[in-house]
Amino acid sequence: MFRIMTHYLKAYKWQVLALMVFQIAQALLALYLPNLNADIINKGVASGSSSEIYRYGAIMLGFSLLQVAAAIVATYFSSRLAMRLGYEVRRDYFKAVEGFSLQEVERFSAGSLITRATNDVLQVQMMFYQGFAVILQAPIMFLGGIILAIKQDATLTWLLVVIIPVIFIVAMLLMGRMRPLFGQLQDRLDNLNRIVREQITGVRVIRAFTREATEAERFERGNSQLRQTMVGVGRLMSLMMPLMMFIMNLSNISIMWFGGKRIDAGGMEIGSLQAFIQYLMMILMSLMMAAMMSVMIPRAMVSAKRINEVCDTTSSITAPEHPYHPTDPKGVVEFRHVSFRYPGAEEPVLDDVNFTLEPGKTLAIIGSTGSGKSTIIRLAQRMFDATEGQILVDGHDVREYDPHELAALFGTVPQKALLFTGTVASNLKFG
Repeated sequence: MFRIMTHYLKAYKWQVLALMVFQIAQALLALYLPNLNADIINKGVASGSSSEIYRYGAIMLGFSLLQVAAAIVATYFSSRLAMRLGYEVRRDYFKAVEGFSLQEVERFSAGSLITRATNDVLQVQMMFYQGFAVILQAPIMFLGGIILAIKQDATLTWLLVVIIPVIFIVAMLLMGRMRPLFGQLQDRLDNLNRIVREQITGVRVIRAFTREATEAERFERGNSQLRQTMVGVGRLMSLMMPLMMFIMNLSNISIMWFGGKRIDAGGMEIGSLQAFIQYLMMILMSLMMAAMMSVMIPRAMVSAKRINEVCDTTSSITAPEHPYHPTDPKGVVEFRHVSFRYPGAEEPVLDDVNFTLEPGKTLAIIGSTGSGKSTIIRLAQRMFDATEGQILVDGHDVREYDPHELAALFGTVPQKALLFTGTVASNLKFG
């Protein structure tokens, strides 16, 4: 994940720096506001001085406006950079997939490639968008809140020693339960996407062989698995917020209880207690933000790993160092003892295939669905490499050709009406 961010944000370092500056400024201004609120109560309300109330109120209003302005600018840079990150990751991802042979597409599956380009990129995007605010603000508000709370009243800070470890332990327990579920969630999303895609593209075959009930059961099974995983994640995430709020409210009651006793004894001012409570809320909110990020980070890391797997994969169909360049192509295609097995398949789809197709001749390959008719065409065009044997075009092995030059020698008419390039007229005039 950090590899993706450092690679794509390198060109926007000044905008990242501006984002950091405004996020830090926003956190520091937020930390100073409770102190001004305490001064209003202690020096204005308690003494009945309207001038002090107006003076500190004006200062507090000014700092609040500055905080709002810093937050707006930080949000602008954060959203802009996040959208740019998503755009560039998708661009390079699409470029990598465009260079794949059918072997790599079969390895990842089309459904998984679609999920990685959409949902996985979105997870990384959201991690960056929200992560900068937490990574920069949470430590400042946590440490600053503790220091300023001690400044208000050092005696009450013993409560923080009890409260902070409780929140930390709760967050770690929930995060430990959720982390393995995120990898499972993405895999099951891939599976459901693949099932739906296969059913849409093969709807005619499904109807022809009356497989509607089987496909409905297959979809239901994949959908139920995804639902179970999402429900498990949702339950844990929905449990986190009530637990955190319960701890925060319990902490607030404890501070008021012990702080009230100190005020009654004359050891603390009312404004200081109010400021202490606000700093406590800031400390707990920073911990809650960190806890929420601890939920997002594992999922984003899983998504980033899946994106990098695709981007780091190179096509198995590459041009040789010194390719053969046909000067006068004849169009003779020959298969010599060719066998082919799809990755992960138990049985080969083609076994010891031999034939020679000369110019002007016609070869009809007849067989049932899945018997390997389309595979022969794909092997001749080198969309796959044969597992065994040799495929020759004009007496030269297809591995000797540049893949682009080899593809230019073939004119394929698929079963479905697809237009890859040019116009209808130019395609009708082809050859």
